[in-house]
Amino acid sequence: MMVDKDTQGTTAADANIHAMLGTTMVNGVPVMQTPGEGILAMSKILGSAPLPVRIHFAQDYATPDHFLQPWNGFNWTSFDTYAHIWHDMFPAWSTIKAAYFNTKKVLNCECQ
Repeated sequence: MMVDKDTQGTTAADANIHAMLGTTMVNGVPVMQTPGEGILAMSKILGSAPLPVRIHFAQDYATPDHFLQPWNGFNWTSFDTYAHIWHDMFPAWSTIKAAYFNTKKVLNCECQ
């Protein structure tokens, strides 16, 4: 949960920690990352981020509402925001299982 603190912005730097796509600045305009750009940035997280960040990333990677989904930030008038929060709070058993195995891979250094 501490990894969530101050990483909820829509920038790629924030969103990629949660296995999501974020925005980068192109000529002063925020542009959503492509999936390829996101994967490249996310591979750097697995390779060099502190252990708690890598674990958090690996767990969010297992979440269908996260992996390579664009993060446009919280919008309390949008169903998507509520669905995202709901699925984070009450994930499917398959998501829990995948997050567990992803965490084991990070702890065993099998993800680089």
